Amino acid sequence: MRKEGQREARGGANRGRKRPERRFSRLHLVWISALGVTLALPSLTVELLLDDFVIKAYVTAFLSGESELAPWWYAGILMDGNPEVTIWKRSVSLLPWWTLPEVRIAFLRPVGVLSCVLDYALWPDAVWAMHLQSLAWYGGLCLLAGLFYRRLCGDGRIALLAALLYAVDDLHSTPAAWIANRNTTMAGCFGLLALLAHDRWRREGWRPGWWLQPLALLASLLSAEMGICLLAYYFAYALFYDRTPLRSRLLSLLPALSTVTVWQLAYNAFGFGSLGSGSYLDPVRHPELFLSELPFRLGWMSVWQFGLPISLLNRLQPTVSWLVLGAVLAVVGGGVLWLLLRRGWREAEIRFWGISSAAALIPLAASIPGERLLTLSGIGASALLAHLMVWSADAWRDAASEAVRRLGLFTAALTVLVHLVIASIFLSLDSYFVGRDFINMGFSVASVLGNEPRLADQDVVVVNAPNTLHGMMIPEQRRKHGLPVPGRTWILGSGNRERLVTRPDATTLELYAEQGYLLDPFAAHFRGPGHPFERGEEIELLNHTVTVEEVTDDGRPRRVRVRFQLPLEQPVLHFLVWDGSDYLRFPLPDIGQKVVIPPWPIGRTDIVRPPRLIER
Repeated sequence: MRKEGQREARGGANRGRKRPERRFSRLHLVWISALGVTLALPSLTVELLLDDFVIKAYVTAFLSGESELAPWWYAGILMDGNPEVTIWKRSVSLLPWWTLPEVRIAFLRPVGVLSCVLDYALWPDAVWAMHLQSLAWYGGLCLLAGLFYRRLCGDGRIALLAALLYAVDDLHSTPAAWIANRNTTMAGCFGLLALLAHDRWRREGWRPGWWLQPLALLASLLSAEMGICLLAYYFAYALFYDRTPLRSRLLSLLPALSTVTVWQLAYNAFGFGSLGSGSYLDPVRHPELFLSELPFRLGWMSVWQFGLPISLLNRLQPTVSWLVLGAVLAVVGGGVLWLLLRRGWREAEIRFWGISSAAALIPLAASIPGERLLTLSGIGASALLAHLMVWSADAWRDAASEAVRRLGLFTAALTVLVHLVIASIFLSLDSYFVGRDFINMGFSVASVLGNEPRLADQDVVVVNAPNTLHGMMIPEQRRKHGLPVPGRTWILGSGNRERLVTRPDATTLELYAEQGYLLDPFAAHFRGPGHPFERGEEIELLNHTVTVEEVTDDGRPRRVRVRFQLPLEQPVLHFLVWDGSDYLRFPLPDIGQKVVIPPWPIGRTDIVRPPRLIER
């Protein structure tokens, strides 16, 4: 009798809780997962992108026995915080001139990188095979999500619908199609395994779940830092699903909390994390910066979760895009909010999905906002959308009021249209265009530079790029297309705001931005708002010096003076500027003259506004 009582305390007390209605078999989940993978098949044609080349360098060096680079599991280190290394990279154009010497962006993702070791060990020249591995992980993610819904949803209709919504979600296109982002899919797979083991342990007293869940949780954290979002599901489960005494519920969190604590201590002890960046924030070291960005980032991630595909909105005129997005959010987002307010107070399941999906967004706000991050928070969001669809359909069928029936029909139909039909279409489209449209952001080869081999000994100076990364990718784009690559590519400024360029003497340009520089998120990636410039600060580079002449109230450069070692007309210097469509030659002004670089219309490439001379 005593042993039976102990078993009850470990989790068997949940056995009396009502089991979910099972109106479908596991085979249905296999078909749904296959559908998600099929929709993402266009990703097989995507080439290596951005961080893929960093991972390739580390992994191939490891496999070939070279020792110049750090170990392969260091492939997640973008900048290690070593001032000497950063200053050297900055001085030779590998980093922009405003990069903070102490900036650190270092991720510990050995499990995620290990999958890339497998790629380059077995099929190093077959990028399509690498994508096949990514799709296999995606299929596993969809299947595990379906199993999770099957266990936790009380209504089989909602469980099946939630699994379908999750599998065809267009937000998964980037993790499915970008090899370097595969780690988020892997983090989701291991995370769901941890949650499934925890649920079986607590509901059925399954002993292996006690030790399997921390192992799966650790694998999730070592795949991608977003694994920490799982704590939201653990706490919500203890609040709304676990029916054991409070002490037992608190103790049930110990395996997960211990795992996260050990991981976090080791993460910090070995120098991983972020410091000095405006993109990746450290909530512990700089809580004020994190909290200041939190509302903005949470808001956008919520919009992406319940709104329309970003790539669809980008294809519309800006005014139309905002109107359509607002209408969808008013109906779908408003419907989810009304569902939480109307039924959440009395239904634990809805509270669980609502609290867990919302709380999972909070740690994600420490990273660059993007739909690629929503793998784990989307689990709860898809369940909420499934509840909304079923609730709206029931209202359409059963409500006594004609107005309520019409509203229910409209809400259900719009949710189906946006999150099943349109989402399915754009999961396929974005899986194809992710390497050509979204991640590449229309990267340019700067064809104006021509095809002369001597370019390899010359410098390209981008006076203003649409964003910092766009300008920095010119060499890689030219290399990919078999064009001569410039010796060095310097980025003087970026962003779509008016710039004023003055030439005080033969070797100098003075750049002025009324609202200041570093407003471009990719520019802030290299130096965050907590690290202001001082007036008169100088940055010595290989062939020129940048002096900050004037700063904004928050310490961003407003006026900078760039003095080259050679006259600006020297043929070894190529000055470029973005005109809204492509890079063109920047018209160097005569001494004493000024050139204005106007902004270009957002979302329009048919309207070109080149720089123009305004006065002598």
